[in-house]
Amino acid sequence: MNSLILNSKNENIAFHTSGSLVINIDGTKPDLGHKSSHQIEFEFFCELLEYYTTRQEEFDYEEFFDYITQTYIRMQVQGELQKFLQMTKGPLIHY
Repeated sequence: MNSLILNSKNENIAFHTSGSLVINIDGTKPDLGHKSSHQIEFEFFCELLEYYTTRQEEFDYEEFFDYITQTYIRMQVQGELQKFLQMTKGPLIHY
């Protein structure tokens, strides 16, 4: 599973606007003339995966998805805290 995820960027697949995976009959990656939102999200996922793997000794998909989830939650909390601080016109704690 880990190697399939790591090598997914190299697959000859594209994402149709419906979200379906498509491939040419001859096995090559289709040029759909545009990037669907699914394709853009997949490319972002691949970039995030590459970023993560450059900082880890080995890849484990469960740890990767835990990392994504924790990072996303942390970003949400930081965003909410930033909004709160802007509403209150400054930080509550001074260091």
